[in-house]
Amino acid sequence: DLHLCDRRQRQMCIRDRHINKKHDKLFKELLSDKKEAVKFINHYLHLNLLDDEIEKYEKEFRTEEFRNIEADVVYKVKNKNVFILIEHQSSVDYKMSYRIMCYKYAIIESAIDKKRLKEKSYKIPMVIPIVLYTGKRKWKRLLINDIEEKVEGYAENWLGYTLIDVNEFSKEQLLADNLIITKAMLIAVSYTHLRAHETGAYL
Repeated sequence: DLHLCDRRQRQMCIRDRHINKKHDKLFKELLSDKKEAVKFINHYLHLNLLDDEIEKYEKEFRTEEFRNIEADVVYKVKNKNVFILIEHQSSVDYKMSYRIMCYKYAIIESAIDKKRLKEKSYKIPMVIPIVLYTGKRKWKRLLINDIEEKVEGYAENWLGYTLIDVNEFSKEQLLADNLIITKAMLIAVSYTHLRAHETGAYL
């Protein structure tokens, strides 16, 4: 029975990885749709952007370490050096703040006008990071302060990111929302609940 249980668990792990890849692809496709992205951004950042006020940021900005990550989408607010980075996660990443910091730096470096840095009125690019999490485990939100070395008596202030954790919403809240992305979030959380039930059945 133990051998059978282990085999079932391995099969479920393989299935989970396959499902997670499908979820990543689904959310990237949805978030790459500008109309859906604008609705999503306005809803969760409490903005009032119009469809024609943002554009997909296609410029190469990925760092060497993170060039293979596929689930990120970046939009630029037209006529402004303001960028919105959306990263979908189906599993907990305790170093997400570090990844976000690397992304922000890379995007800023790709967009900054270094010739104008000495101008008093010149503003450096702004990057607004969003992490959309659809996994079953509770997300542990750690900021850079939480994961870096400490010096006693010194506290550094690092900005974080906007987290949209599907586990923080009830089924009713997700059903009441008209966003297609929210419906996809509902599908994702329904799967994780089913997976948790199945896992419990084999324990």
